[in-house]
Amino acid sequence: MNDAYEPCEAVWMRLPPAVDEDELAPLRALLLDEEEQAAYNRYRLLRSCVEYLAGRLLVKNRLARLLGTTPGGIRLIKKAGGKPCTAAEPESAKRLGLYFNLTHAEGVAACAFGRVDALGIDVARCGTEHLALTDQLFLPDESVYIRKARDERESADRFGMLWSRKEAAMKARGTGLALAPLDCPVPVGTGIAEDGHYRWHTEQVGDGHWLTVAVGRAEDRDSIVRLSETTWAAEVRFLKSFE
Repeated sequence: MNDAYEPCEAVWMRLPPAVDEDELAPLRALLLDEEEQAAYNRYRLLRSCVEYLAGRLLVKNRLARLLGTTPGGIRLIKKAGGKPCTAAEPESAKRLGLYFNLTHAEGVAACAFGRVDALGIDVARCGTEHLALTDQLFLPDESVYIRKARDERESADRFGMLWSRKEAAMKARGTGLALAPLDCPVPVGTGIAEDGHYRWHTEQVGDGHWLTVAVGRAEDRDSIVRLSETTWAAEVRFLKSFE
């Protein structure tokens, strides 16, 4: 690969349409530490529990492969702004590509991995009911792009695409929604876009979801994101191989 590019990987999967707590219990025991178990138990809806577990499953399985250890042996911590990271030293994280970010929304979970700390991922699918929030969340040129669509359905689609870019950029900065959306301008239009600080890779996945990976410019190199799909069954099978 050309050295002018910084490679990143992103992987996404559909969440299982039907699963019960009896199926999740042995997975939790293999995967989650005590603090994560407590976070899991705070969720009231089973679907939210599945989303939380799916994000940890994607991240820890990938890191286990990189580090040659078990998924359950991976310890995740949070930085000051709340962004999750590994307990590895920064130099090891950069060398091995251990920086990551994760997301889930409406039946899809996804993670991005790379050697750049300024890395964020988001997945979004928005309906026409969200359009009333356009001026509260988007800058004038972004709002114009949303409203110039052929109909409300396409406007909602553009809303979701731009919102996934904003969330990915805010997560790459490590602020999340602590940064006001109006203070986070993003390029309009689909595909790959960039400014002086970030490069956005945006694609549609799942059932009309927009997935965006935002990568900070590293040593004046552009980023290349390799996006792949995995399955819940494949990730669970890998985890269970450590029973």
